[in-house]
Amino acid sequence: MKINRLLSALLIGASIACQKDSLPIPASANPVCFEDNSVSHQAKSLKGIVGYRKDVSMYTVAYTIPKTIDSRWVGLVCNLPTSYQVIGKEVSFSGEYRRTLGKVSAQFGGDEMYYLYLSSIK
Repeated sequence: MKINRLLSALLIGASIACQKDSLPIPASANPVCFEDNSVSHQAKSLKGIVGYRKDVSMYTVAYTIPKTIDSRWVGLVCNLPTSYQVIGKEVSFSGEYRRTLGKVSAQFGGDEMYYLYLSSIK
């Protein structure tokens, strides 16, 4: 009986540890969101502004890099909840920036483009 409890506890622990810490990606998301692009860097409680790119039909979150004049990480968001799809909305977010592999050009000189997979937003 003790072995069954131990095995059950280990299986539950393993399944919790393997869960990905991110918001779900909707099936209707841009197909690029399902590609396996490498992670460039992590976002942890960053502040940004929601925008929209018509040329790729995706919402963005732009994070201005501190102590710079115009340097920004612009994330094409793969899993932005509907309630945050408001252009100009200020947000605090965490997640992963993944490389676009040159598929999307920056609109402004100081922008670096990424796909952004959110784990949290408020």
